[in-house]
Amino acid sequence: MPQVSIRTQVAKPLAETWESFMDESLLKQWMQGFESIELVEGRKGEVGSVYDMQFLEGKRVMTFQETVTDIQPEKLYAFHMVGPGVRSKMKVHFAASAEGTAIDSEVESQGTNLFYKIVLRLFGSMMRKRMIADMQRFRRLVEAQ
Repeated sequence: MPQVSIRTQVAKPLAETWESFMDESLLKQWMQGFESIELVEGRKGEVGSVYDMQFLEGKRVMTFQETVTDIQPEKLYAFHMVGPGVRSKMKVHFAASAEGTAIDSEVESQGTNLFYKIVLRLFGSMMRKRMIADMQRFRRLVEAQ
């Protein structure tokens, strides 16, 4: 079960960085393959809310279901995500830093079938690279605003 942790520094204040992270209209600009998000249960931005998210992976559109497990404004956004062959737990911690905002992202993924269990073990480093690339795009987007 791969676990990946990364840190991203954003040269913007915590409140502004948090607001950008929570802005669904910006997702396509920084999250690789992101196509759409739709609230299917609960209230937007609240613990227990459930979203269907679609990502373009190669030529296939894949749907994942995100369930928000914890929100502490300007501190933490945590969720579970379930999709074809995989389920993940993610926590994104925010803190003010000398440079602006420090974001610590951690994800733990698990394959739900033999194929994805093998794939996740083999490509854990690719998962880390993708997270880094997404968060660097997010950093550049926020800093450009």
